[in-house]
Amino acid sequence: MSRPRDHRGSSSVEAAIIVPVLLLFLLVIIAGARIALAQQAVAGAAAAGARAASLERTEIAGAAAARDAVQIDLDGAGLTCTPSTTVTGQWHHGLGEAGVVGVSVTCRVRIADLMIPGLPGEIVITRTSESPIDRYRAPG
Repeated sequence: MSRPRDHRGSSSVEAAIIVPVLLLFLLVIIAGARIALAQQAVAGAAAAGARAASLERTEIAGAAAARDAVQIDLDGAGLTCTPSTTVTGQWHHGLGEAGVVGVSVTCRVRIADLMIPGLPGEIVITRTSESPIDRYRAPG
């Protein structure tokens, strides 16, 4: 007659296998959420910058307003990065002609603190937004 198998310690072995896998899965979910929120914040900052630039009458004032609006929006979203903001636009157009301002925001977001194997220490997020310039406004 055979004796029943002893299962003492098997739950420790199972936990040693399952816990790291579950922890890695949780960290990947957190990293994905952080990346998605950062993308949303950068897109919102680009839109705010484009809107602020379109309200100005000159290219220099528009670029300054866009940079300020981008930084304020990113600070409000709680995103820690130093954005690179590029402003393009058509401020010098005739009365009745449409103009467009475009703002591109690039931000480096750190994810190294999650310590997930295989993920880079930071990701680069770039978003662009456009806003129309009022066609019936005289240029500055």
